[in-house]
Amino acid sequence: MHKLPLFQLVKDDLRLIEDAIRHAPQPELRERAAAIRLLHLGYPIDQIATIFAVTPPIIRRWRRVWCKGGIFALSNPEHSSKNPDTFLGRLTALQKVGLDLTTASSFDDLCKQAIEMGLAQLGYDRLGIFFVTDRPNHFMPSFGTGEDGKPRDERQAEPVQWGDTDDLNLALERQQDLIIRFDCPLYSDDGIIVGHGWNVMAALWGDHKIIGFLAADNLINHKPLTDADIQILRLYGLTLGGLCSVKRASEALLKERNMLRAVMDSTLDMIYVKDTESRVIMTNTMSIGNPQNAGIEQDMIGLTDFDYLPHHLAQRFYDEEQHLLRTGIPILNREEPGLDREGNSITFLTTKVPLRDSQGTIVGLVGVSRDISDLKRTEEQNLRLMLENERVELIGQLVSNISHDLKTPLAVIKTSLYLLEHLDDPNRQKAKIQSIKEQTERLERLIQDILTVSRLDQTSQPVREPVDMTTLIRNVEANLRPRAEAKYQQLSLNLAQSLSPILGHEEDLWRMVANLLENAINYTPSGGKITIESRLQASGVVMIVRDTGMGIDKEHLPHIFERFYRADSARSLQNGGTGLGLSIVKLIAEQHGGYVKVESTVGVGTQFQVWLPCS
Repeated sequence: MHKLPLFQLVKDDLRLIEDAIRHAPQPELRERAAAIRLLHLGYPIDQIATIFAVTPPIIRRWRRVWCKGGIFALSNPEHSSKNPDTFLGRLTALQKVGLDLTTASSFDDLCKQAIEMGLAQLGYDRLGIFFVTDRPNHFMPSFGTGEDGKPRDERQAEPVQWGDTDDLNLALERQQDLIIRFDCPLYSDDGIIVGHGWNVMAALWGDHKIIGFLAADNLINHKPLTDADIQILRLYGLTLGGLCSVKRASEALLKERNMLRAVMDSTLDMIYVKDTESRVIMTNTMSIGNPQNAGIEQDMIGLTDFDYLPHHLAQRFYDEEQHLLRTGIPILNREEPGLDREGNSITFLTTKVPLRDSQGTIVGLVGVSRDISDLKRTEEQNLRLMLENERVELIGQLVSNISHDLKTPLAVIKTSLYLLEHLDDPNRQKAKIQSIKEQTERLERLIQDILTVSRLDQTSQPVREPVDMTTLIRNVEANLRPRAEAKYQQLSLNLAQSLSPILGHEEDLWRMVANLLENAINYTPSGGKITIESRLQASGVVMIVRDTGMGIDKEHLPHIFERFYRADSARSLQNGGTGLGLSIVKLIAEQHGGYVKVESTVGVGTQFQVWLPCS
């Protein structure tokens, strides 16, 4: 009795071995297959060697060959040297076919030529190509050979489900190079069995996996299967698999590039790629339409901004791009000037980001620029319209305020004139004349303030000269001191010595100081204190007017510099205010490059601070 088996063949392998024993045309292959089957049955190696009249090491070598490569390995030419000249001739033809296939124009053309050349130059009866899909037991046919031995197009729109796929699935699972079938059914064009013979399928390898199979059979001439048939088909499958993978990848890249190009060319934005020297290496049609000297994409390649933009703009863009390339910090949504083909100024909204290779190294930049000139013009028109609407509104407000402010003094004057006509008492007549005089002065101040505001609005840069602020403040204080003393107010000065002069308009500066002091006098009760201070601060002169008046509510503070705004209308009218004094202060301070701010506490007092830059 033989011993227990040294190794066991699986069902599919055992079927291949038995097919080879019964139908293989090569005696050597039948002999080796029988030896493997005996090993499967548990016969000792020495006994098997005696049966086949070989040494035990040969049986062991056959076993190693089978374990390594299956039925194909047993039929390898290493173990048979039949018809070496025929094999070498077909190998030379295969080399030429492989070279010719590299010129195929497309993936489908490659598969078609592979069938045509394989039939004509490699000596096969029939050949067919099909590819693996993601769906189990479904394959995608390509080109093949009809029952008449002529090439045919077997392509389908969808994968085809095949019935007997055990051998294919096993080959895919084991990643085998070959599937060899002896005395198997051979089919016609419409899937009908028209005979029996051998069928060999060589794996098409791509990206380290099987992507399909190249099949051959002997339906036409019924020639027996030879080692050369198997070897050449295997090599042809390896060659064709590599070519198919390359062609598929190149077509996928081409499709992706064409899609990217279509997307780039259909957008309204300028899209461009630059290298590390800020030279254009890729662009879209919108970019081509902007530079003055470019008409097609090839005209743009290699150009820099210096080739079609003014030097100062080109230098600015170059410096910004080089900073991006050094630091990797992108430029996002920046408005940039540019020129159209006619040399007209336009505005771009530009984003530029670094372009990195697979190692993360910056190798260039990608830029997207959109012409927003129309949008900017629309924005400017909307802004002008908004400003015009605001101007009309202000004019209406001005007219309304002026009408209101003129109505009160005019009514007083009218009433006083009526009474003058009907009064005989000289004292009462004198009082009415004084009332008319006061209201006339009030109208004069209102008109003067309106004219001042109008002049300041229209004059952004008045004629300026050095002004000694210390002397100016003293003059204003001397002019208004009688009004303060009439209300028994304490008016004091605390001015810094040797202040640097202010480069400004002396009359406007006088008006600014006078308005602040008049405001303090008007809103400080009798017996209150008013102080004017000055000092140097941050390359400028600070003037402070502080009072112990009624103060201003917090809700009113943000609005007191608005025109005709009165925190207390009744008191303002009573004190003769026009509602424009503080607006004039703010306008004059800002025209001189300074500012004014206020602090106030109700019941404690108010402090105005003006800062002006020294000349």
